[in-house]
Amino acid sequence: MLTEKEIEHLAKLSKLNLTPQEKESFQKGLDNIVEFLGQLSSIDTSKAKETGEESLMHCFTQEEDFENPKALLSNSKHQKGDFIAVKTSLSE
Repeated sequence: MLTEKEIEHLAKLSKLNLTPQEKESFQKGLDNIVEFLGQLSSIDTSKAKETGEESLMHCFTQEEDFENPKALLSNSKHQKGDFIAVKTSLSE
């Protein structure tokens, strides 16, 4: 079960100002989601085909033609190769 402090932290990260009733509602909803995700660990995936992270990259990238891609990248704070780099918002 998520604590009130954790709900407040998530709300702050999401830039949400929650009422006490909304905090309670979010806590119940997120608890249900966490419980459901916990059930996923019981699924037998031994016969599932393995995929590498590289094979999934096409889902997150899209070829675009820009007149001046260097200008686009120069406007970003952080770059990694030809991509705009952003800080991760998830942790293990």
